[in-house]
Amino acid sequence: MKLFDNRPLTAFAILCFIWGTTWLATKVALETMPPLFMAGTRFVVAGLIMTAVSWPRNGDLPFRRADAGRLLVATLFMIVLCYGPLFWAMQFIESGLAAVIDMSLTPVALLVCAVAMRQEEATPRKIFALILGVAGVVIMFLPDLSRLTAAGSGGMRIIGGLVTASAAFTYAFGSVIAKPLLKIYSTTLLSGLTTLIGGAILLGVSLGFEPGAVAALDLTWGFRAWMGWLYLMLFGSLIAFALYMQLLRDLGASKSGNFAFVSPAIAVIAGAVVLGERIEWLSWIGMAVMLTAAFISLHGAEKPR
Repeated sequence: MKLFDNRPLTAFAILCFIWGTTWLATKVALETMPPLFMAGTRFVVAGLIMTAVSWPRNGDLPFRRADAGRLLVATLFMIVLCYGPLFWAMQFIESGLAAVIDMSLTPVALLVCAVAMRQEEATPRKIFALILGVAGVVIMFLPDLSRLTAAGSGGMRIIGGLVTASAAFTYAFGSVIAKPLLKIYSTTLLSGLTTLIGGAILLGVSLGFEPGAVAALDLTWGFRAWMGWLYLMLFGSLIAFALYMQLLRDLGASKSGNFAFVSPAIAVIAGAVVLGERIEWLSWIGMAVMLTAAFISLHGAEKPR
């Protein structure tokens, strides 16, 4: 018996690396770009490319009207109601704190939603790996987490933390809603449609309400912001989102969500290598615990329903 199916494992490793390094690209892009504008434009461009590539050459509609409702719901939860509130909340809490809340809750939310929708079972192995992984994330970001309830932190920080937590559950619910569509349509087509539609909604909201969004249409973002945006669009959206859809189809929601136990470690190491950030000893312990949790969860021959 093989320990892993090599193709899903390779996709998982690439996904973890890309989403682990997008934190750096996001930090650079947001130096001159409004958050929702940045998210909307990167999703729209990536969505257009994926949809164009996967569109049938005979011109027929590649999507059944009967499935349009499920697609729209999945898009709203995975893109609009996840990234919109998440970026809004980051106005009031640090990016590191947002990362620990989102990354620790995403695998939990994915398992809860998958079990609730009867797509998976809450096995002892999954629950143990989940607890271990969340503990690792908390250990890794303990200093950031302590700031949320620090004296004088203000009510908006608490609200920002709660909104960030909600983003993990909306993304998880959208993922579970999207999974049945992956049995019918290609991952590239679904990735393209969800990012295109979701990005268009985010961009519309940005241009209508976000300060600086209309001015950003002149595209004079600066070289660093352009490089960050291109990395986020090409790798973070175009490649990584399609890989996530593939893993969602092949491994199920809870196993796919284990990227959240690996990506933070990559993000911390990338920050140290590129920005010279110091890695505390708690971070090394947290990384070891998270990687152990991901290994335990991915190990085994259990298949999603």
